[in-house]
Amino acid sequence: MSVEAVVWDIGRVLVQFDLAGIYAQAIPDPVERARFVSEVVTEDWHAQHDEGVSFAEMVAARTVQFPQYADLIALYASNWLASLPGRCRARTP
Repeated sequence: MSVEAVVWDIGRVLVQFDLAGIYAQAIPDPVERARFVSEVVTEDWHAQHDEGVSFAEMVAARTVQFPQYADLIALYASNWLASLPGRCRARTP
């Protein structure tokens, strides 16, 4: 059997993806959650992972930039499955 295809990215390709879903329980206010995802844990920042940067590297670097959000930033790595609607719910920090 030979390999016919390789999928490098499943979010928004094979399944739905919602970055803010990681923070649904940790940041219950939808306005505050949207602000956090647009200013701290952004789509552009998330794209680094698709480019091969590890969760650990990304979280460490972002925590240096936003130390006041260290617990929330850490949720990105530990609860990323919550970005797939209908899958998991994020834990609160």
